[in-house]
Amino acid sequence: MDQLISYIDNKEEDFLQLFKQMIELESPTYNKSKVDQLVDFIENFLKEQGVEVQRMKDDTFGDHLVGEWGDGEEQIMFLGHIDTVWEEGTINRMPFAVNGDRITGPGTYDMKGGVFQGLYALKVMNELKLKPKYKVVFVINTDEEVGTPNSRNIIAEYAKKCKYVFCAEPANLPNGAVKTFRKGVGRFQLEIEGIASHAGADPYEGVSAIHEFAHQVVYLESLADRKEETTVNVGVVNGGTRSNVLAANLTAEIDIRVSKISEADRIVPLIKNLKPINPRAKVTIHGDLNRYPMERTPEITALYEKVKALAKEQGFDLPVTGSGGGSDANITAALGIPSVCGMGVVGSGAHSEDEHCLLSYIPQRIALLINVFSNV
Repeated sequence: MDQLISYIDNKEEDFLQLFKQMIELESPTYNKSKVDQLVDFIENFLKEQGVEVQRMKDDTFGDHLVGEWGDGEEQIMFLGHIDTVWEEGTINRMPFAVNGDRITGPGTYDMKGGVFQGLYALKVMNELKLKPKYKVVFVINTDEEVGTPNSRNIIAEYAKKCKYVFCAEPANLPNGAVKTFRKGVGRFQLEIEGIASHAGADPYEGVSAIHEFAHQVVYLESLADRKEETTVNVGVVNGGTRSNVLAANLTAEIDIRVSKISEADRIVPLIKNLKPINPRAKVTIHGDLNRYPMERTPEITALYEKVKALAKEQGFDLPVTGSGGGSDANITAALGIPSVCGMGVVGSGAHSEDEHCLLSYIPQRIALLINVFSNV
């Protein structure tokens, strides 16, 4: 085993204690007071490790943290979120637990585990008096699970000053692959206003919002392009009141995924400019592209190759993959900053009762972060 991995492996009790503390401080995205308790904990930890910390206040979500560690004008970013999809009290039925190689608990995989590994990498570097090659900027945000509405500008502001970005989203089973490609995500809300009338007595006086929607959904789904991996999904529909009444209103929620910026530029204007088929109906569309795609550029591939070479020196292979889902790495990659995502824990079960990560991978992933901070 690589010396650094061995050193961390021998500190299992210590790093599991930190991990446990972070999981037990529950952090549901919309529960600001709970999230801020975890923000307090991480802020204190960073300061204890000699990191210069700024706390960005947020009136809606938990506060966001930006920590700077190391010297020099050039810098790299360690990026991660600590909000989870799990409501307060989940810890009581899904407690932090280590069973063999499985570590379970709300947020262990997505993605407190990744943030924990970055924090522990910092601690080990201080213990071993290791210095980062560039200044490391830790950006910890609290609104990723709802599309990063408030911290997006913070991430962008600091990313623009960085040479590289490493996002601590989880890595995939079975081999811990990192991600150099992610689809862009768009979310839209469609509202259709018709005219109610009696379905039997006045069937031609009204305008059915449902009938209008039937035309619109066919058009929307025709915008998908399988070859370009562009998808359009109408996932939620609500409308109508009774079977004998022409529906006066309907709402629908639409999800789009694009693998290329050019596809986003094609499809988003078409959705935003929806027009009614029936001129007596009214169609309104809200929403936009939430995240541009993280395209696998030559610069991102070159950065991945550097990280892969470091993993090889440590004695393990680091495969690469992509994802149909977005992350905050989409934001940084769209700015042209070479970014590698999936630098977090290895496991499975995001947003499910089976959420877990694997203990056996943690020492090597922490060691990899240390080598990234020291050498990339």
